[in-house]
Amino acid sequence: MAVGLDFSDQGIRFLIRDRDSKYSGPFDAVFRSEGVRIVKTPVRAPKANAIAERFVWTVRAECLDWLLILNRRHLERVLRVYVDHYNRERPHRALGLRPPEPDERQEGAPEGEIRRRDRLGGLIHEYHRAAARDATRIMAPFRAPGCVVKEWDPRAQDASCGVGCPEAG
Repeated sequence: MAVGLDFSDQGIRFLIRDRDSKYSGPFDAVFRSEGVRIVKTPVRAPKANAIAERFVWTVRAECLDWLLILNRRHLERVLRVYVDHYNRERPHRALGLRPPEPDERQEGAPEGEIRRRDRLGGLIHEYHRAAARDATRIMAPFRAPGCVVKEWDPRAQDASCGVGCPEAG
């Protein structure tokens, strides 16, 4: 049976499925011939399938129901962007409203301008604090006349001002 799906070229290594009788031996053989490992959900573990179904429902409700998918390539791109958002930005209740794989660059930035990044044409909004280097640009309207903007170093001896004012130390 030649399907021509080329799963290995797309990086697909696993197929997770339940133990329903509709998945016969030839079904599994097609995937095994492409180098895909079949993983069956545990016996008498209804929550295992529920977790997968919950993810599918979430993707449909938050993403796919709001877009007109044009073709397979478009679907793959949309899903790639959404899965990235789901794992790096979207808050999860079970994780204390933190994402599963938070972006380390965004951690520990208590100050700065809040910026919005639209994804999927504005369907998803992600919010981040501006980087510390942008703080001098943000504070520019509040500088005293004659101030020279420089990088602020909290370890420096003249760190009283931070924006290079003549009044600084």
